[in-house]
Amino acid sequence: MKKILAAALAMVLCLCMGAAAAESGENGATAVFATTQAFMEMLDEAEIDYVYRGLDQDGDEHIAAADPDKNISYTIHYYFEDDLQHTAIFVWNIITFDPADTLRVMHLCSGLNYDYNYTCWYVDETDNTVTCSMNLIYRDENVGQVVTEATLYLMRIIESAYPSLSVYDK
Repeated sequence: MKKILAAALAMVLCLCMGAAAAESGENGATAVFATTQAFMEMLDEAEIDYVYRGLDQDGDEHIAAADPDKNISYTIHYYFEDDLQHTAIFVWNIITFDPADTLRVMHLCSGLNYDYNYTCWYVDETDNTVTCSMNLIYRDENVGQVVTEATLYLMRIIESAYPSLSVYDK
């Protein structure tokens, strides 16, 4: 009986993942969380392309948007939490560096953490890349504006930091 129930649940999970994938990329998709929906509406108004990826395995709602500036190629990932008060923003793979440069890049990231408030720069030694992240907390109805302003701030910081980082980019 347990095996049948487990198989049925696995099938339902696969169907749900397929439904979420079908919604991905549609700017008209409806989000589960009000905070995510508010941000998606602001992106739609600004005509910024994004991909709605639905709920992840942690229960966070995921949106991905490419940098509209195109001077540096990266994707911004947003994870809206179900408490409707927190969003984590990640930009992975800003650069990929040679393992021999790990200490130099760590030192550079340490300097970036010192220079820029509200961001976290770190080296991922599993794939020799640099990541920048932000954690947002909000309590009122202007989540779209808060996340948008944080995104613009993050983009300015990446633009400023990239020349120093690009020295180590492969």
